[in-house]
Amino acid sequence: MNDAILAWLGDAGAWAWQVGVILLVVVNVAAVAVVSVTRDRALVDRWTGRWLGFNLGLIGFAAGVPLLTGLLRLAFSALPTFGSTAAHLPK
Repeated sequence: MNDAILAWLGDAGAWAWQVGVILLVVVNVAAVAVVSVTRDRALVDRWTGRWLGFNLGLIGFAAGVPLLTGLLRLAFSALPTFGSTAAHLPK
């Protein structure tokens, strides 16, 4: 059971990193494309705050989830397994 949890946490961290980086690239390429095509300065002034907030959220997601899952994996691997603990308890 411990191995399954550790594997799931590793997969979740890798998935979050991949999704975060892909979304970061897609959002920024789309923003550059829209600004290049429209050449509207008011559009840049209106959407810069939202764009920056979304980028910071994506960076936090892409870096925070793998960090959190890595710390949880470290904590789970430091715990003894339940089956071996029961075998060593005094009777």
